[in-house]
Amino acid sequence: MKCLLSCMLLVCFPLACAPGVHSAGRNHTDPAVAITVTKGEVFTISLDSNRTTGYRWVLDQEPDGKVVRCLGTEYRPADMRRTGAGGSEIWTFEAVNKGSAVICLHYLRPWEKGIPAVRKAEFPVLVE
Repeated sequence: MKCLLSCMLLVCFPLACAPGVHSAGRNHTDPAVAITVTKGEVFTISLDSNRTTGYRWVLDQEPDGKVVRCLGTEYRPADMRRTGAGGSEIWTFEAVNKGSAVICLHYLRPWEKGIPAVRKAEFPVLVE
């Protein structure tokens, strides 16, 4: 039993410590909950997405760069083996200075002009 437990720890511990977007800071998924962070903190926003449909999350406008800075985004499919399966878009931000900002993301097909977003997410951010 001890051997089995030791083997499980040897396999799982490196995976828990592996680098990735989520290891940078707290992950937020609900726009109804304000994000409170400290200056210098890196945090992520994850939203359900399905790039196979042509839709993606885009910033409606850059948030106040004096308060929050966008570091980038990545798409992670939920299951690489299932064609057409959805996933998550993960946006990474850094809290630059104290203050407040709003991160507004729209889910749309970027090439379709004049067509409103099918979903919107506005995350209020307070940097302390």
